[in-house]
Amino acid sequence: MRRDVSPAEPRVPLAVMMPLIMLGVLQSSGLRAQAPVTEPVPSFEVASVRENKSGERTGPYFRFEGSQFVVVNNNLLTIIRTAWRLPPEQVLGGPDWVRSERERFDILAKAPDGSARPQMDQMVRALLAERFKLKTHPATRDVPMYALVMARPDRKRGPQLSESSVDCNSSRAAANRGERGELPPAMNGRPSCVLQSSPGSIRGGGVQIADFARVLSFLGFAGRPVIDRSDLTGEYDIELKWSPEPVSSHCRIVSLSTAASPSSVPLADAA
Repeated sequence: MRRDVSPAEPRVPLAVMMPLIMLGVLQSSGLRAQAPVTEPVPSFEVASVRENKSGERTGPYFRFEGSQFVVVNNNLLTIIRTAWRLPPEQVLGGPDWVRSERERFDILAKAPDGSARPQMDQMVRALLAERFKLKTHPATRDVPMYALVMARPDRKRGPQLSESSVDCNSSRAAANRGERGELPPAMNGRPSCVLQSSPGSIRGGGVQIADFARVLSFLGFAGRPVIDRSDLTGEYDIELKWSPEPVSSHCRIVSLSTAASPSSVPLADAA
């Protein structure tokens, strides 16, 4: 699969007002004890934050479930990225334990009924500031990026990228209202209206390409932010597979680019 970049062609990384956050003071275990939620607005009605001492490295997840925010066995960097919706390379600074796989946490927090996702993001930020004494400030810098583009001049899509027959409008509207809407049943083994990731694959049905790019950025598979330049509208059934065990960050990027070939929306250096 071509990457749409000639080795002899000079490329200037796309200069964008890329949001980053710089981490300030984070306190250690003495300040991780539970305490009543204070009054930042908006705030969770109740929140439990506990250090996960299971020692397990499997089964971590985080999820917004209706009016609940649920985190199981995740490190603090993942929780911070969730609150700001940022990929790992856009969170800078902080002590080493923030990124450590040895220090993981469980969170169960209840928001007021009807809270929308943007409000819940603010609640998570306030919770981090209260329980972990997290301080942040925004910054911008020029960063290299990948763009999802059409591989073929005739814009023909590959077999792993097809227009979806799944109607996700109602579930998307429910999520925006902070509700847990019913998802349509899975189609051909793909979950509907969501993207499901596992080692070496991402798949989903009724997905917008812009959301697909955001998920690639957030999960950090490509090693840099990913933006949508495919000009594809509507919703699609997507399946992406790649090598789950790269030997270096360079190989990770190459394998993911190669995996994008069947969908005819490859990764190209953005410039």
